[in-house]
Amino acid sequence: VSYLLGATEAGGEPAGVCQLRFRYGVWHAAEDCWLEDLFVREEARGAGLGLALTLGALDHARDRGCARVELDVNESNSQARALYDGLGFTSAAAPGAPRNLLMRLALAR
Repeated sequence: VSYLLGATEAGGEPAGVCQLRFRYGVWHAAEDCWLEDLFVREEARGAGLGLALTLGALDHARDRGCARVELDVNESNSQARALYDGLGFTSAAAPGAPRNLLMRLALAR
């Protein structure tokens, strides 16, 4: 794990986590960010934690000078897809994983 973001509920209980990895991309001559995991506990969903964690991840990637953020998501995960679509991610079928979508967001540099 290169970077880990966490979210808590009002009482301080862990509620969500976002895990990022970074790699150098020769095509962009810059780092790329892979959003490895985004998870919010079921009972904490709907409060905006997923959005907050994702926005924090995008901010961190921009601060590092990343050219883009990529992730994969199961095509049946409509809530996650709506979150990423709303932030401007584009999607394509993930190679070798027919039920997953590869999603990508170019970051301004």
